[in-house]
Amino acid sequence: MTDYGYWIMSAAGALIAISVFLGISLKSRTDIKDSFLSLPIASLSGFLLAKTFGIISFGIYNLKNRTNASVLSVIRDGGFVFYGGMIGFFATLIMLKRYLPKQNTNLFAVCFPLFHSFARIGCFFGGCCYGKTMNGVKIPV
Repeated sequence: MTDYGYWIMSAAGALIAISVFLGISLKSRTDIKDSFLSLPIASLSGFLLAKTFGIISFGIYNLKNRTNASVLSVIRDGGFVFYGGMIGFFATLIMLKRYLPKQNTNLFAVCFPLFHSFARIGCFFGGCCYGKTMNGVKIPV
């Protein structure tokens, strides 16, 4: 796969996680309106915090190794950190908890690791987490 492997696998994981969420919700006949409206808010929060953690960790790496990276290159090249995404996603859900039915809150706990498993495969393809470049193609190791 190319450098877009991370984004392709993350999108696939998001689609599968949303499908599982909807499937289980419909099967158990729970009200999903409030939960489905809070999903984009929690996802955006997770995305932003994952990027923030990536910028911080890349900035610390550059300071430690005394590289002359500009602030813009640190922002551009800083990746995404899983823990930032998880903290942002679930912290937002906790703040929105009073609007969510309890059954659907449990579904988020099932669907987030499902999304994350696909994103990790994409991470391997992207080469940021133990991927290697061979003949110009990044492969997981």
